[in-house]
Amino acid sequence: YSFGSTLGDNQFVFIDLILILPLGMLMSRFQPSRILVPKKPETKLISLSVLFSLLSQIIYQAFAQFFIFYLVISESKQNNLNIVPDAPNTENPENSAIFLFSIFLYLFAAVLFCSWRPFRSFYSPFYLYVLFSIVFAIFFIYSPFAWCSSIFELVPLSFELRRSIIVVTCAYL
Repeated sequence: YSFGSTLGDNQFVFIDLILILPLGMLMSRFQPSRILVPKKPETKLISLSVLFSLLSQIIYQAFAQFFIFYLVISESKQNNLNIVPDAPNTENPENSAIFLFSIFLYLFAAVLFCSWRPFRSFYSPFYLYVLFSIVFAIFFIYSPFAWCSSIFELVPLSFELRRSIIVVTCAYL
């Protein structure tokens, strides 16, 4: 936000309606496990283990996004930004890289906070949707189609930067 960059309208729609809404609906469909285990699940929402898990995830995601942002900034030697006050600056490499990387962050956070063992049954539609979304996101990063980039206001990224997004995503796992 320091140089007026923000996600575009279609990027918000994609994240909210195509990514998060189905994930939320599928996460609510998990059934309890059929096998009882001796330990009890966490009963309090505000407990040390839940807060530690949540805060560590927030810190880890912030670090990964700052790292991707640093890679983009260090790759572009000159920053010729023509910032118009009160106008969105959506088409820039920083925005494109963070948007593409955040798709993976949303997916992995959903998987992490919806772990099925040992208290929930396996729910294959959720994991199929996550797998489909990961494949789509990888295709989206390497998409040669100009119409994909124009719809989501993405600028072309170098091959090294696209590869770095995938490498940081794999390291994030």
